[in-house]
Amino acid sequence: MDDEATRQSYVDEMFKNIVGATIEEVRVLSDAEIAEMDWQGDPHLAYTLYLSNGLALTPSRDEEGNGPGHLIIEGTEVDVNQLFPDGIGPDHLSYEEACNQASDAQGITAIRGVLSEAGIESVVEQAGGLTMVAYVCGENGVSIGLTAEGAYLYTSDEEEGEELAVWGDGSYVLRPEDLELLVATVRANLPRLGL
Repeated sequence: MDDEATRQSYVDEMFKNIVGATIEEVRVLSDAEIAEMDWQGDPHLAYTLYLSNGLALTPSRDEEGNGPGHLIIEGTEVDVNQLFPDGIGPDHLSYEEACNQASDAQGITAIRGVLSEAGIESVVEQAGGLTMVAYVCGENGVSIGLTAEGAYLYTSDEEEGEELAVWGDGSYVLRPEDLELLVATVRANLPRLGL
């Protein structure tokens, strides 16, 4: 799907059954439905839009259904803050609270803690959805992105980072040896950041 016409043709075919339908109901998924989707513990709000033609739309973060997704609602006549005020979502989390919860769950809080203990400043940013990444940023536009899976070096003109090290077992639980490798990797690469 390299060109706009091909992408539009794909979208036309994929969504032809919902064009002209109206939304009749929007309902939060029940705990049982969330469990059926294997989305327990995800900080995103899971909901379904029920259409007049009998179809139901449940936003997903990707086509594989790896977690609940979000619809971006645009319009010059609508105040989006009135539609989605802070406090909406599981346990009535604000956006900041959801990001903090995601950081804790993804090991980012532990990463930032060990970096701070080592005297290394870091920031946390949202990489997509509620995927969080800790960054050690250089003055030269180079940064190191750190997750529970590894470290990547980014220059200002790269989208794909250079893999510096990998650790962990994919569970977001960092072992002491993972944290030691993380700090050693960052320290070894500080000159590349101009620090």
